[in-house]
Amino acid sequence: MKISTPCLCAEQKHKIIQALRPIVGQDAIISRSDALAAYGYDATGQLGYPEMVVLPPSIDSLRQVLEILESFPHIPIVVRGSGTNLCGGTVPTMGGIVIALVRLQSWMHHDLINRYIVVESGVLTASINQRLNPFGYHYGPDPGSYHISTIGGNVGENAGGIHGVSYGVTTQHVLQMHVYIGNKGLLTPTIHDYRTTLDMTGLLVGSEGTLAIVDTVVLNILPKWPHVATMLITFSSLPEAADMAMAILRAPLSLSALELLDQASLKVIQPLMPDMDFGDARAALLIDIHTSPNRVLQESTTLKELAISHRALKVHMAETTIQSDSWWKGRRAQYGAAARLAPRLWVQDVTVPLSQLQSLLQRLEQIQ
Repeated sequence: MKISTPCLCAEQKHKIIQALRPIVGQDAIISRSDALAAYGYDATGQLGYPEMVVLPPSIDSLRQVLEILESFPHIPIVVRGSGTNLCGGTVPTMGGIVIALVRLQSWMHHDLINRYIVVESGVLTASINQRLNPFGYHYGPDPGSYHISTIGGNVGENAGGIHGVSYGVTTQHVLQMHVYIGNKGLLTPTIHDYRTTLDMTGLLVGSEGTLAIVDTVVLNILPKWPHVATMLITFSSLPEAADMAMAILRAPLSLSALELLDQASLKVIQPLMPDMDFGDARAALLIDIHTSPNRVLQESTTLKELAISHRALKVHMAETTIQSDSWWKGRRAQYGAAARLAPRLWVQDVTVPLSQLQSLLQRLEQIQ
């Protein structure tokens, strides 16, 4: 672990703990070195060393914590959620104090008529859909770590997810936020606020905690589609799979998710999908269609015809919701499985125009 030069002397640490204890409680202040280590890294593998961790149990206590820390202006402060990000933004490389917002888990309000919810930033992403499911609604973005990632972290990273091809990324679903800049609270304008042309919410979403601390988020929600079809199609080459992916994007399909998996990915997730035998496949497409029941058969047939024309090896259709969930669970676990095989795993998001996708894949195969 990287040990930075301490920012807190013993006297400062004592003063801060004494001031914070009546506000957050002793169990919300971590200062033992063995316990601090858990807050010194994220999913990148980068390491830092916090000198203190504070876990505010409420929005009001967060405000008071920030007011106290304002009197120690030269001490670095890093805010984090679950630490599943891949950018190093939650790593305290300069030491200082980590404020972990994972205890801000209140579901404050939901309005199904106007289709929005209000939640605190420590709410787990997956728990939102668990709560919305009985009402027939859902929240669109679903990053791979959504079972443990927090909404505040999603906001900081502008997280997307497997269904991003249909629902986009976090910034397209955040209607408003309450944030702190320093120790001053600010309610960001909504997109309907005629008094300003500054998209403050758009500016803050994706800023990785560098501009403000988010404690409350207003999110738009969507009706759930009545039917979902999941297909897994294998190919003997990566270019064939990429060609079909392009054909799918051009076709009039109710596409919700489209994942392209190369041979290395298939080898990693094979143990996680015991009901699937990839055989000699060198690539695969994992596809979700969200549509009405009477269109599922029609669009599934279209996909099968596209698969045949692109020389697919096999076309698998999930027979049950349980099987579909199992396939996607395997896909979501890909990063963790790869990290266990290669502890120094290096991950990069690459964005290119769709017309350049084949060139990108060819170059990646050459590098491998």
